[in-house]
Amino acid sequence: MAGQKLTPKQWEEIRAKREVNGTPIRELAEQYGISHTAILKRSKSEGWGAAATHETTIRQRVSRKVSKISAVSDPVKLNEEIDAEVKRRADLIERHRGEWRELTKLRFKALSQQDDKKAETIWKNYKAAVDALEKQQSAERRAWNIDVYISPKEWDKMTDEQLEAIAAGKPF
Repeated sequence: MAGQKLTPKQWEEIRAKREVNGTPIRELAEQYGISHTAILKRSKSEGWGAAATHETTIRQRVSRKVSKISAVSDPVKLNEEIDAEVKRRADLIERHRGEWRELTKLRFKALSQQDDKKAETIWKNYKAAVDALEKQQSAERRAWNIDVYISPKEWDKMTDEQLEAIAAGKPF
């Protein structure tokens, strides 16, 4: 195919047709008079997804936007952005671990108390803190897209491809 130069609007159209409608890449290449490899390269560099569902496309775009990973074609810049996001998420996990270490100290304090009344009070505080911390950390991990929780009620609504992606630890 001729090396036709497309406008940004045309590239937007191609992306939308690919991600939203699931139009095959070769068909898009034919429609726009470019090679299918040009579309493949562009989609890979910008992280396009094939249209599994509208929800999948939305989740992928939200994840990229929230994580501040832009659609840059410079692999060094992209790698720097990914490393920065990995550090932010790893820092959150390290903070969570530190919080559990602190709670462990409270548990040992309760267990080492000679005074039963004090031990009972510390133990109640420990149990309440564990419950609160579990809820807080669970919410933070979902918000940071570290752990994805899917209600069993939702499983029946998911396609086999989505379930396989989840099992493989990939975005769905």
